[in-house]
Amino acid sequence: SPEGIDNPYIIYDNKQYRVRVETLIFDKHGDVLVEMQDPKKLNKYGTNYKLPGGGLDKGKKLDEQAEAECNEEALVVTKNRSYTGMTYFQNYEGKYPEWQKKKLWPVGLKYEGSLTFIFVAEYDKKYTGHIDDVDKDDFYQKAKYVGVDTIDWRAEHAEAIDFYSN
Repeated sequence: SPEGIDNPYIIYDNKQYRVRVETLIFDKHGDVLVEMQDPKKLNKYGTNYKLPGGGLDKGKKLDEQAEAECNEEALVVTKNRSYTGMTYFQNYEGKYPEWQKKKLWPVGLKYEGSLTFIFVAEYDKKYTGHIDDVDKDDFYQKAKYVGVDTIDWRAEHAEAIDFYSN
């Protein structure tokens, strides 16, 4: 768009869905980096935890975006990153995020939800590069490595953990 908004989307059933990625980052003990949220309230992705992830930037491949989100949100450089074959649709069901109404609707983008591609990766080292202000996130301040058995995972995330384990 003229305003610089360039997140790719797909059309499904005549509706726009934002394309995004998430990554389960494992440490050397097999624990996963997550930001735990209010256990009584599910977030827009149907979980009470958050993984590093975000929308696909124009011109980036899915695996490149997965690494960029790990860098920007978790301040982590990963290794052995793999796409798990897992995806999930999240439908807003008419409950549109405020950021979307303010930023995207004026330029003709009205996402009905998102299509998320799930990756797994291993911690390599701390990311020390530049992060644009628009991409900064407080995930890295709140996230912790937790045992895979301590969370009630979304089904697709549980399958991704099995993919990594095997």
